[in-house]
Amino acid sequence: MTLVILTTHASFPTSFTTTESETVYRYTSEILYTNKGNEALPLLEDLRLIHLFPNSSWQTTYLHSVSHTSTLTWDVDQNQILLPDIPPLSPGENVSLSFSLQIIREEKLIPDITAKESLDLSSIPRKLDEYYGAEGSWQVDDEALISLAEEIHLSKENSSNVLTIVTGIADWIGKNVESVSHDVPLYPLETYRKQKGDCDDQANLLITLCRILKIPAYLQIGLVRNVGAPKSSTYWNDQVTSVLRNLRYHAWALIYIPPWGWLPFDMTLGWEESNPLQVITSAVVWRSNVIVMFDVIHKDWAGLGLTQKEYVTSNPIYISLEDSLELYDSDKVFHIWEQPAFWIAIFISTLLSGGYFLRKKSLNKALTHHL
Repeated sequence: MTLVILTTHASFPTSFTTTESETVYRYTSEILYTNKGNEALPLLEDLRLIHLFPNSSWQTTYLHSVSHTSTLTWDVDQNQILLPDIPPLSPGENVSLSFSLQIIREEKLIPDITAKESLDLSSIPRKLDEYYGAEGSWQVDDEALISLAEEIHLSKENSSNVLTIVTGIADWIGKNVESVSHDVPLYPLETYRKQKGDCDDQANLLITLCRILKIPAYLQIGLVRNVGAPKSSTYWNDQVTSVLRNLRYHAWALIYIPPWGWLPFDMTLGWEESNPLQVITSAVVWRSNVIVMFDVIHKDWAGLGLTQKEYVTSNPIYISLEDSLELYDSDKVFHIWEQPAFWIAIFISTLLSGGYFLRKKSLNKALTHHL
């Protein structure tokens, strides 16, 4: 099943070389689960799923390996994921899960953006209304947040220019919310009241205020190549340990700004008070050292973090994570037929033509604390 996914997620070429504009990475994740209790412990589904990073005109992802038989499925936001088959952990049992992805990344071209060329609110297609609903972490019905959104809108002389409105909201957040990390994502109202929040917290506040004004917006999660000494952290009663090698996780907002369409707004790494448009033009996702992992459109991102924390801290489960992002040798030609997985995949693909493959669809969420 897992190897079938290798051929269904992306058509793996028999070989490839890269151009000067492309960078190839190998992302590897190793997770060790330990049950230190006296009873069998089912592993929370959200703590074992694997995101297959999306493909686009500037990013191509291939599944290189995975340690467990897995089911291909999609979450509520249509992110493609693998759900590894891991039975309940016996008392004292250790179970390791590992996988690796190969990613080819190109630079994204930054469009010329000016407020003069931006269109007004009425030009936003109504087919995008799913991107400003009251769902997930988006507290669009909260009176305090509604009041804030309207106040910022009015401060722009009630302008209907979408870019002017959104950069005004981003400017308020940049001036009033301090960049501080928490052990779980915050709901937008919490970020507003505390006036503190990490990259995803600030992005979620921006998204919520945009959605209140009927401007389509959602959250995007990614990772940034960050060469240096491994970064280790422990949290949730010291039950979770994370080691990051040559990467950091990051989040930003994607907001629909006509006529350009979806543009990234990077509050913590892009916003600059002296240049309102820099929150867009300096967003890290334009660079080739940033990889998009998945989207958060409908799911409750903050609620997911709370659920995972409660599960871990109320059970004798210990989790050790080690993630790395390495440069792949771009001068080397990669031959897929040199991998045993290729021949096994060919065999299973033959079985598929006989109708032996059953695809399962379910709603799953991401491991929040990879952020």
